[in-house]
Amino acid sequence: MGYIWNMTADETKRVPDIRVHMNIAYLHITFTVFILLITLAPELLGDKPILSIQIVLAIPLLFSSIFARSRSVYIGKDTVVWNTYGFICFLIAYALLVNSVGILLSIFANHNTASIFLLANILLAGIYSLLEVREKKERLKERVWKDGLFVIILILLGLFPVLGVY
Repeated sequence: MGYIWNMTADETKRVPDIRVHMNIAYLHITFTVFILLITLAPELLGDKPILSIQIVLAIPLLFSSIFARSRSVYIGKDTVVWNTYGFICFLIAYALLVNSVGILLSIFANHNTASIFLLANILLAGIYSLLEVREKKERLKERVWKDGLFVIILILLGLFPVLGVY
């Protein structure tokens, strides 16, 4: 399957369905991290509010994204409003999940490992966007705001706490 702009009409109709399934998979991952956290180290939820807030917020954000993208599937078209809302909820939830894993790495491994993890996510998002823009130059503005939001969340709520800035 290629990029959306190279897809047949039938393939394009499947995109919202694929997005719903991806969000459900991320929701499973988020619940797993949360359950492991409250089972193995429940004190971290009280000791590290930046961690507990992010993992807890990721769950309703993923649910909202699933509902928005399910609506696109249900109504049979990928409306701009629902798609945008679903994507923003997904992007924020995904960034919060990545931050949660990074903070857990800083607690259970070390700050260097956590920093490398978070910086690798930033780098790989940039590479993905460069490749996407190379395929379709009109996507530049969209990739800048999407990656900008992702990177800002990772730096402010992930990297800074890992480095002890706050």
